[in-house]
Amino acid sequence: GSSSMKRCSSAARGGADAAGVFAGGDLVGHGTTVEAANDGKTAAWHMHAYVQRKHGVALADGGVPRMPLFCTPIDAVDVSVDVCGMRLPNPFGLASATPCTSAAMIRRAFEAGWGFAVTKTYSLDKDLVTNVSPRIVRGSTSNHHFGPHQSSFLNIELISEKTAAYWCRAVRELKRDFPAHVVIASIMCSFNQDDWQRLARQSEAAGADALELNLSCPHGMGEKGMGLACGQNPELVRQICQWVSAVVSIPVFAKLTPNVTEIVAIAQAARDGGAHGCTAINTVSGLMSLKPNAEPWPAVGHTARMTTYGGVSGNATRPIALRDISNIARKLPGFAILGAGGVDSADVAVQFLHAGASAVQVCSAVQNQDFTVVQDYITGLQAYLYMQSRADLQEAAGWTGQSPPPRDAAAARGAADASAPLVAASTADSHSEYVNWAHFEVAAGARLRIVVSYRGAADLYWRFAHTYSLYVVGSTRHFD
Repeated sequence: GSSSMKRCSSAARGGADAAGVFAGGDLVGHGTTVEAANDGKTAAWHMHAYVQRKHGVALADGGVPRMPLFCTPIDAVDVSVDVCGMRLPNPFGLASATPCTSAAMIRRAFEAGWGFAVTKTYSLDKDLVTNVSPRIVRGSTSNHHFGPHQSSFLNIELISEKTAAYWCRAVRELKRDFPAHVVIASIMCSFNQDDWQRLARQSEAAGADALELNLSCPHGMGEKGMGLACGQNPELVRQICQWVSAVVSIPVFAKLTPNVTEIVAIAQAARDGGAHGCTAINTVSGLMSLKPNAEPWPAVGHTARMTTYGGVSGNATRPIALRDISNIARKLPGFAILGAGGVDSADVAVQFLHAGASAVQVCSAVQNQDFTVVQDYITGLQAYLYMQSRADLQEAAGWTGQSPPPRDAAAARGAADASAPLVAASTADSHSEYVNWAHFEVAAGARLRIVVSYRGAADLYWRFAHTYSLYVVGSTRHFD
């Protein structure tokens, strides 16, 4: 170890080294805060290496730590799912959107723990696009709120600027390096049989686990008969799904637009065409905001500031997604659904699964934070499933996944007379009454009276100090 951290040696007591005992800071003669902090970090690393070595896994210089994380029965819950014959490590995947702009981003996502990813939509070289800027903006549905936790975004981004050759190579490399993860290739063509079948064959040959047919981009490419131009017409959807399903053996999903009168009719057309499932929903067509001078935002161009109706994503679209998913699941039982549109937690993911989705896709939540949010989702889903296996933790026992709000003391006792004395006879009862009181307004005053009567009114310093803590800090435990 370093000179400021030593393994505790019994040699100082006339004996041999005490293996597995580590010391630092004051124990070895260094007393400054900086040195002690360094000792603690260094000791932690050497303890880690020692324990790992005890289990036969050496940790040489530059080695990879392999110690397990904190583990509970919740961590043993299996959240893998089967969708159309594909085994997903977990039901959380990245949507075909900005988080999947490149192979490197998908690689980082898999390393973070995502179960599957849908590539950014790509096309044949003749349909390559050039994106404009700005093209992704924060939504106005949270008013003038900036930073994380945006309830929506709007984008006027087109499909990938990268070639089909790039994406086929990316799929091949991702499947080589992450064989347990699922890679779905998102493709788009105009209403042309040869184009769809050619691109589908290329993607399957690259090793894609499934195809997602982008029939729902709400902006751009319409002049080429692509995206929404096809996805709002049931007959075109049926025909495209039929073309693709005829030449590949992997699952085919049609990505559906919510910008229709009846989404079930589109889903039915996809199923009739041979699709194994659908992704619901794509973004909602919208105009996010106008500046005071009537200029739209986002807008492009130096002189004529122009825009187009873009795609609204994020939590603001969740009610639409839940409606459409539940409607498709009810009308088309057995038709696999990859749910998308406002998933930002395990709690919301469970709602989508209850509505009929087999797995969920995420985009805006990643834009709000980063790829690591998936660990919260996985742990949250594991905790929910674990609670369902325990009768004492199910909803029947009063647990709905959220901590209950503080209750009125009299109501907590079940007293018939709400005017019952607030202060119980014993010290223990007084403490119980105190911590059960709500943390707001009148109740705070009642809590203060209880605590003052318990501590004694003579100690003025204590009264003023705890009055401050009650109203400002909101702390409920000052009995030590």
